[in-house]
Parts: sequence; C-alpha cells; structure tokens
Amino acid sequence: MKFILASKSPRRIEILKKADFKFRVIPSKIDESIVSIDLKPEDYCMELAKLKSQDIAKKYMDYTVIGADTIVFIDGKILNKPLLIFVRVASESIKRLIFSLLTLNTSLAYSLKYFASKFA
Repeated sequence: MKFILASKSPRRIEILKKADFKFRVIPSKIDESIVSIDLKPEDYCMELAKLKSQDIAKKYMDYTVIGADTIVFIDGKILNKPLLIFVRVASESIKRLIFSLLTLNTSLAYSLKYFASKFA
C-alpha cells in the first residue's frame, strides 16, 4: 500500500518515520476558513483533517492519504493561529500557565479511492 501524508508538520513526519512508514509528503492547501469555527472543537478538528485527506486523495487515487489537524482550545473555544504563535515564543513560566488551562485535540482522517474514514 502506498501512503501520502497531507501535512508538512515536522512532528507528524517524524512519527511516521519512527513507525517505519514509507510515504510521500504532499501538504494540502485547503482554505481552513471554509470550516465553521462554531463547530465543537473536536468536530472542527476532524473536519479539517478529513478535508485535507480528501483534497490530496482526489489527485492521488492510488494512495492512502493521511490528513491530520491539531487545535488548541480553552473553555470550548478554539484558539486562533496568532495566539498559538504567541504561545510558542512565550517564556517557560507563561507556557506552563497557559498549557495548564488549554485542551489539545488532534484528529486523523484517511482517504482511499473515494472511501473516507475518520478517527478523533
């Protein structure tokens, strides 16, 4: 079976390599703003993973495509990307405080010849 990771995430690439997967990396270029921010955080994350997988799968139909997305949320509200960038550069003390309040969700989806499945 041939695999494509529809992500350029260094962490995801590292995980698959450590699992001894043979795969290509072809990042999806979907417009994430098409998914409603009003969804529950886990549904929002799953929808993005699914769309990324399907975006690449329709161009590479002989591959199993793995799409993934990770979001951070607090009190049921998804944090936007600029805040996540701030968190990355914050001091260690601020990071500990921030991360004690946050919830992290990662979703994976795969697509294989018009068949899409998802895991959250």
